[in-house]
Amino acid sequence: MMQTRPAIRRFAAALAGIAALGVCVAPAWAACSPPQTKGRAAHPFRADDGVVFAAAAGLTWQRCSLGQQFSDGHCNGAATKLDWSSAQQAASAAGHGWRLPTLPELQGLLLNYCSSPATDTAIFPGTPAAWYWSSSADGAQGAWFVDFEQGGGGGATLRTSAAAVRLVRTGSGH
Repeated sequence: MMQTRPAIRRFAAALAGIAALGVCVAPAWAACSPPQTKGRAAHPFRADDGVVFAAAAGLTWQRCSLGQQFSDGHCNGAATKLDWSSAQQAASAAGHGWRLPTLPELQGLLLNYCSSPATDTAIFPGTPAAWYWSSSADGAQGAWFVDFEQGGGGGATLRTSAAAVRLVRTGSGH
């Protein structure tokens, strides 16, 4: 039987210690690598200060999740998680045409080449790998969300559940 080398044992012990503390280390696959086309990256979004333009969809997105503040290229603070009714009220209170996105609009932020979160954090910094509300209802007690951790296209849950919010408005700016 081969004896384990001391360096390998120390490494294994360090990993076990990190796991025991409950610390999560981002896996190597938690990345975003856009496909290359004709020598430059193809990207559906253009960021400009605190907003993101999706010209093809004719939409303008808030760069930060509700509860965060955009400053120096970063979204500072924690994303607020709200129940669906509170999310709709917060969108209305934001004014200037901001609203909860429809399910297809929100799914448009998912990028199949990004994971955990399943969108480009250079464009949408500070995005938590979490559920995000859409404006789409599911019966009298449910509403649709999009999973930005797994990149799932969405699911329905009770409106009393808590999820993050990213606001959108029609019009792609310039």
